[in-house]
Amino acid sequence: MSETSRPIRLRLSVTPGFSFQAVGHAANGLPAVKVARPSKWGNWIARKQALTTGVTAVEAFEDSLANEASDEWKEEARESLRGRNLACWDALDARCHADVLLRFVNQTCEALDQPTQQAPAAKH
Repeated sequence: MSETSRPIRLRLSVTPGFSFQAVGHAANGLPAVKVARPSKWGNWIARKQALTTGVTAVEAFEDSLANEASDEWKEEARESLRGRNLACWDALDARCHADVLLRFVNQTCEALDQPTQQAPAAKH
């Protein structure tokens, strides 16, 4: 996968006219999927454990993905999210479960220990 077509994390915005699809397409030409709650791909473990956003919630998601998520869920995630930009509400300079998902679903394309790329922040 070339550097320009590597999936990235996008930040959702409520700014009128904002389109995460347009931002993702402009950044690398790839389609985007919303992975924020309450979508199927949202950080379910943070809600289950009543965790706030941040490192603790991301670490809990990562642990849950490794130890609790079913093989069926993992396969569906790979099929639905691989090769796509992932959009969530978290700030781009903060850790986010979308970073974990990007690494997980694209692990055949990039090393798990490399940081994910992010789109430039949308102007508010």
